[in-house]
Amino acid sequence: IQRLLTEQEQASGEQDVTTRRYLVALPQDATVTLGNRIKVVDATAFSEGNEIGRARGVMLKKAEAPENVVWKPGTWDAPKPEDAGPPRDTLSGMWDTWILPPSAIGQKRVWLRELHPLVEDEPLTPFARCAVSADYASPLANAGAKGLDYVNADITLYLHRLPVGEYIGFEVDSHQSSEGIAVGDTTVYDVEGPIGRSVVCAVVNRRL
Repeated sequence: IQRLLTEQEQASGEQDVTTRRYLVALPQDATVTLGNRIKVVDATAFSEGNEIGRARGVMLKKAEAPENVVWKPGTWDAPKPEDAGPPRDTLSGMWDTWILPPSAIGQKRVWLRELHPLVEDEPLTPFARCAVSADYASPLANAGAKGLDYVNADITLYLHRLPVGEYIGFEVDSHQSSEGIAVGDTTVYDVEGPIGRSVVCAVVNRRL
């Protein structure tokens, strides 16, 4: 779906149409729905004839921002990757990872840098770089002092702009859980500031 969305952006020929919502339910058939300011791309992934996941991308037409003052959080005070020391490899070297000191109120924070292409011999696009790291929000938001007890059920990534550069940052804004179900919410950053949110739903990882 990440590659399909990039292809749709290129095929449209419109520089002011870009992907701003990406939803993964756990995803190559695909459908495209068009509108005046919106394009919706749905895809389903199969393995050995069995459906294993679905994804939806929402592409929105860019426009001039309105001249209106809206409250926003303050500037992110996390150290930049170059100031955070050497990276720490995680998950078999999938990413360079910088685990940052928590915020003043205890929010977990991290920088990631993807090390591998999504498709062999094709460089990562800014959107793909962000999308492939979006599910890191789940272990970041849902892990506790004794480790991670939850596994992803779905992921929704919202972007108000595409990332600049190769570093993607996350800061946990919320973890809520009961009855074996957790919801985690993170703000997503690049080196210039916030670019969107990654919201995840997870279920306790034990046999029932």
